[in-house]
Amino acid sequence: MKYLFLGLLLSISLITIAQDFKGMPTGDEKISSSNESFEQELLTLVNKERAKRRRKPLVLNESLTNAARYHAMDMAVDSYFEHDSKDQRKNGSHKKICSVFERMDRFVKEGVFAKSENIAVGNQSPEEVMRAWMLSKGHRVNILDKDTKYIGLAYIYVEGSKWGGHWVQCFGM
Repeated sequence: MKYLFLGLLLSISLITIAQDFKGMPTGDEKISSSNESFEQELLTLVNKERAKRRRKPLVLNESLTNAARYHAMDMAVDSYFEHDSKDQRKNGSHKKICSVFERMDRFVKEGVFAKSENIAVGNQSPEEVMRAWMLSKGHRVNILDKDTKYIGLAYIYVEGSKWGGHWVQCFGM
């Protein structure tokens, strides 16, 4: 009975979360991190890699972090892994809602311009996800870009998600 209740509670929680992630984001959504210390450690790792190549450190930006956390949670709730935002349909297929830049532009404020995004799933630690991104040419270029000034970071873990933790980096200038 105890496990039935916990399962029902989890199902209701995911349904409630899922209802908040239908359609185009407004840009005012504020999602809590599943582990802020992971995000902070990831920022440190990004700036260490940049320092090795004489790049200026990236500054954590709240609006880019809100965009990153929204996308990480949306991917977890709607069971997809792509840069474009999607909604899951009743038959399990997905419908594109907006592109990565349409979504990021809804969140960015204070004269910051959205530049690029890195996403990952399943990595267990900031070191693991950073290692994977640095081994990928496109992700590495985003991390080390000399014109990038700002970063938003997200780590979202939703119990029951088929991929585990969702990681997002949003870059701006």
